[in-house]
Amino acid sequence: MSDPTLDALTDAYEQQLVELLPEGPAWDGFRAADGRGRKLLRSKASLWAKLHARFDALMAEALPWRARETLATREAEAGLPDICTAGRATTIPERQAAVGAKWLGCSIGHRVSDFEGLAASLGYSATVTAGVPFRCGVSRCGGDELNPRAAAFALRVVVHGPRKTRFRCGVSQVGVDPLLKIQAAQDLECMIRRRAHSHVDVIFVYEE
Repeated sequence: MSDPTLDALTDAYEQQLVELLPEGPAWDGFRAADGRGRKLLRSKASLWAKLHARFDALMAEALPWRARETLATREAEAGLPDICTAGRATTIPERQAAVGAKWLGCSIGHRVSDFEGLAASLGYSATVTAGVPFRCGVSRCGGDELNPRAAAFALRVVVHGPRKTRFRCGVSQVGVDPLLKIQAAQDLECMIRRRAHSHVDVIFVYEE
């Protein structure tokens, strides 16, 4: 079965080659759709199309979280699998997400938005809130939670449902990856606990 994308690229390059032909009847065989010269142009166009497609693939490989051919190398560079992903990131999309999260983890800080971004990179929808103790003269009765002073050292992570990894054509492996994999956020728990400050108590809450 031919590749529709490659066929479209071949058609485009063939048309460009035809438009670049010199004027004159000597080139009629190259312009005619059934001419012998046109077959030569088609073969040349096919070569350029393959080079174009290969270049696009290499551009995708340059992004760690989109790597496929070099995924194993990217994992080795990131020190994966580690204790947070071993036995959990098994499908190609999950492994790509783990690599992306590791690269993201090298640049994020300890803000709430940083942890939410980390969750999103792993495929989870999560809301992270920092604890705020109730303070007389500052907090509002009936509005703010009556939290103790220790709440200042707490981080609440609400995970909205499990991660659902669906089979992706062109990425997932037939006969290896399931059509749908549902997984709790053990890897997210591990990564956030490792990244959070040692004095911070991380509390995970799961919602269906």
